[in-house]
Amino acid sequence: MIYNLTKFIEWPPSTSGAAAGSRFEMCLLGDNEVFELLRHTLRGKEVRGSTVEIREIADPTEAAGCQLVFITQARDRSLFEALAAAPGGVLTIAEAPDLHESGAIINLVLEQARVGFEIDIERANRANLKISSNLLRLARFVSPKGER
Repeated sequence: MIYNLTKFIEWPPSTSGAAAGSRFEMCLLGDNEVFELLRHTLRGKEVRGSTVEIREIADPTEAAGCQLVFITQARDRSLFEALAAAPGGVLTIAEAPDLHESGAIINLVLEQARVGFEIDIERANRANLKISSNLLRLARFVSPKGER
């Protein structure tokens, strides 16, 4: 799901990692099992011409160089607030009860044994990320101003 979401996001040129031989860093904050699964599943994959590299981080201050930060499982609110203040060009994805709680640009939610997602378009705009209208149509909820 996370990898497929990247196909519908446009990063600013300065952070896209589009140079030949460059890396697209997906950083994971949370569950070690998810880290291993992503590392195995995304080995050899590319995002917009850049090789995917999975990096585990312990807190948001280690997110420098990441184009995407995925936070597994709901964590304390201060963590989400720190990620909400992430520099431009970083896509933040979380698993939380709802988008407002997550502080992320995209929040993954489980609905009737299926994974759905919510998008905060205002946070995406602040991060200088462009989200495809095709992805916005598939979202279960799109918050235009970061509010419910």
